[in-house]
Amino acid sequence: MNSINLVGIRFNTNKFRLSFSYFYSFLFKKVNIYFFSILEKVNFTFKFNLKKNDVLIKTIACGYCGTDKKILSFDFSFLSSAFLDSPKHKNSHIYLGHELVGISKSN
Repeated sequence: MNSINLVGIRFNTNKFRLSFSYFYSFLFKKVNIYFFSILEKVNFTFKFNLKKNDVLIKTIACGYCGTDKKILSFDFSFLSSAFLDSPKHKNSHIYLGHELVGISKSN
């Protein structure tokens, strides 16, 4: 059994944090990453078994897509790509970033 420690960013949908971050971004035209931020750093431990044909990829960079950018800028207008994802905002957390770059890691 192998295990990997992962680090990620998630969007916290707590109503107080959302309100604070919305007004902060409205006033200062940037995303709040400090006091009562909607963004949180999270750590995971993932356990798995590698099979004969599996490949383990080490992530060296991760970005976010246009929809993630719309979520961070609170653009939930009808024409926004984030509008279609708005039912996901009923979840307590939304994990951002899926544009990955990695290298093959040999065992």
